[in-house]
Amino acid sequence: MTILTSDIVAWWSLTKKGSRIAPEALSAQILIRIRRSSLVVASGGGGGGASSNPGSPANTRYRENENIMLASDSREKLEPLLDSLRQDCMAGKIIGSIRGNVTIRTGFFGSSVMIPTAYTFEGGAVWDDFEIRMGSRLDDITLLEELFHTHQCSGKTPEEYRGMRLNNEIEAKLCWYMYRLKIGNTTGFEKNLGGSEGRDAFNNLYECILSKDTGTERFNDAYRDAADVLRSMGGSYANVTRYPFSETAMQVDVLLSMIADCPEYKN
Repeated sequence: MTILTSDIVAWWSLTKKGSRIAPEALSAQILIRIRRSSLVVASGGGGGGASSNPGSPANTRYRENENIMLASDSREKLEPLLDSLRQDCMAGKIIGSIRGNVTIRTGFFGSSVMIPTAYTFEGGAVWDDFEIRMGSRLDDITLLEELFHTHQCSGKTPEEYRGMRLNNEIEAKLCWYMYRLKIGNTTGFEKNLGGSEGRDAFNNLYECILSKDTGTERFNDAYRDAADVLRSMGGSYANVTRYPFSETAMQVDVLLSMIADCPEYKN
């Protein structure tokens, strides 16, 4: 899950060296920082907390991908999960192909979130770093979903990413649904996908991938069904402002790229 709102907060550099008011002082849980000369604009929702510093001595680099930083008090919990996921072709690519700085922390209450930071410039945006805060559920599907979200930012502006947030959730959940099917563990499917209707919707999406029917009316119908189910789960997903759904972004392009070299996910 990623959490962004349409609130815009701006603050100026305090010195010529570019130091800024601490993001913690803003009423923001998820920050998208946009650098325009000395002006930084942040978009976020209530809660507070800035992206962690990946160079901090308190963090440890994950040995299989040094772009992934593990908070020192979280390493013992996270390394076994990452090692287990890496045994899978698709999950291994999701972990191994991370190029931006990703810091993962545990010990937060509630749902897990991925906090992206982007810097815009003329002609595009660079997603500079990501912080994953693992909530009360620390398991393979939650970690895989948040790691997958980091890849969904690539090639999009902050506005584009923000405008298809429910689409992003559908694709990320389809990712772990396929992973769990492959390893033969369907525990928690209905609970985490909105009941039997949700499981059916995601199964239909996977069947479309297997039959190479993505982009067809059948695929689009299943995609809309998945969106309806997530909305019906209540909570943040029910908020159409926080989680917009885009009819023009009903796609699974990131997921398809992750299974491109994994025949076990296509047969």
